[in-house]
Amino acid sequence: MMTARQTLDLGTQRLAAYLGNEKSAQQEARWLLCHALGTKLPFLLAALEQMVNDENSKAYFTFIDERTHQHKPLAYILGTAPFCGLEIKVKAPFLIPRHETEELVWNLIINLKDQEGLRILDIGTGTGAIALALATHLPSVQIIATDVDSEALKLARTNQEALSAYNVTFMHADVFKGLDDQQFDLIISNPPYLTKREWERITPDVKDWESPLALVGGENGLKVYAQIIAQASKHLTDRLTKTAHPQLVLEHGSTQAAAISKLLDEAGFKEHIIWIDSFKHQRATFAKL
Repeated sequence: MMTARQTLDLGTQRLAAYLGNEKSAQQEARWLLCHALGTKLPFLLAALEQMVNDENSKAYFTFIDERTHQHKPLAYILGTAPFCGLEIKVKAPFLIPRHETEELVWNLIINLKDQEGLRILDIGTGTGAIALALATHLPSVQIIATDVDSEALKLARTNQEALSAYNVTFMHADVFKGLDDQQFDLIISNPPYLTKREWERITPDVKDWESPLALVGGENGLKVYAQIIAQASKHLTDRLTKTAHPQLVLEHGSTQAAAISKLLDEAGFKEHIIWIDSFKHQRATFAKL
């Protein structure tokens, strides 16, 4: 048997060879050992000289092998991903919430706190992360969250139960199909935006595990954006028109802002602002009629 410190050191070495980044390897090694031991990081760090029994050691190095040889994403091994202060349950092949999306949603939460009782539509909800974060931190809102994948909706509802966020209604729908003439004060979406060519070149930890349904947006990556933008005006109220807040929020790839702005112009959206993430990428567009 080895101590927790020795176990971590060996796991970090193997992860560093895979990730090519010592700091990231150390972080992942700690999270995976916590997962194997069923403990939290502060307790692990306080007990680094204690021995790790054979069963827990075996579980830990199985996780390391899944990460380094099977290219399994860390979140799928842990079974959760942090998002806006929440723990979102995740599993393959449903899209893992990304840090950039979390940044965007935090921005909306902070800026929408002056608006009570908003009615929001989240298109392509996946795990439910966006809708559940908005619902939790803006408890007066009412949210409809849709997806074309029934299995993804089951996972989203599991997350809803765990978080007791009952101001969200999850629905099976393809963009606006199935919503009839319902209207919303704000529509948000993180649609699939990779091109088919980008998907073919993507790293194995994405391509081998996450569904192309949530990532690939047709030949040019804009298929779902075009559908949303063309129909959005019919489903928007004028509540936020004279405020500083957007009516339509679209997350997108860092090179797609210009093409999306063109689609918005053609659909009659008079204002659109590009939102820049912490990596200095054009990550989302805020639009108003």
